[in-house]
Amino acid sequence: MTVPNPDDLDAYGRVLAHALFPAFEALRGRPTVSLLRELERTQWLALDELRAMQLRGLQRLIAHAHGSTIHYHDVLHERRLAPDDFDALSTLEALPLLDRETTVATLEARTAKVEPRWVIQKSTSGTTGQPVVVRYNAESRHWRDATRLRGYGWAGYCVGKRAFHYWGIAPAKDSWLARHKVTLDHALRRDRYVDCTPRSEAALREAVAELRRFRPQVIVAYASGIAALARFVVERDLRDWPEIPVLCGAERLWPYDRAVIEQA
Repeated sequence: MTVPNPDDLDAYGRVLAHALFPAFEALRGRPTVSLLRELERTQWLALDELRAMQLRGLQRLIAHAHGSTIHYHDVLHERRLAPDDFDALSTLEALPLLDRETTVATLEARTAKVEPRWVIQKSTSGTTGQPVVVRYNAESRHWRDATRLRGYGWAGYCVGKRAFHYWGIAPAKDSWLARHKVTLDHALRRDRYVDCTPRSEAALREAVAELRRFRPQVIVAYASGIAALARFVVERDLRDWPEIPVLCGAERLWPYDRAVIEQA
């Protein structure tokens, strides 16, 4: 796991990073910590070793897609390709690009009919037409979590630090127990979530107040959302905190937004 700088973590932060978080993930049956350690090991491999590892992963993926989905079985058959033909990364050029229209039309045909089955489904907003739906299985989710944590580590954010998440927030759970379970989970992990969707003066002022109360060591934010909050802070001269690393995602970070975020 990304090794925290002891100077950056207090006693609870060290306990969270080295004991509680690994225990939480293990109890939930998630191999996040072991995958993260593997990623941090392999990122230092020589280039030829990395290429060989990528090729093995590609071959495994192609074999699964060919044997488990109608769409990719047909795509390979039409091009007279077999999974064993993918003996170099450049072989991917023989496959057609998956455009938006095909993505929408082939959802069921691209969904595996055997184990491991998909467990999570997400979709775009559909503002430009029919939404694009993406499905992935538990293994994919675990890898996504591990790669996300590794990327956070590159930017200086490790488990154990107080993280202020300025992002879109999913609707609250229906049951009282589920809602409080989520709240407890966030508190134990030192995560504070604030919805970046409302941009009224009252909402932005409350976000600033929450930032002051929570005193985060890192901010993880939707790019346009944190830019709007930063502009609000700068225009009203509200900053009274030290430098806080900001990790932006979900969309492009424009140079003028980066400048105002750095100022705030």
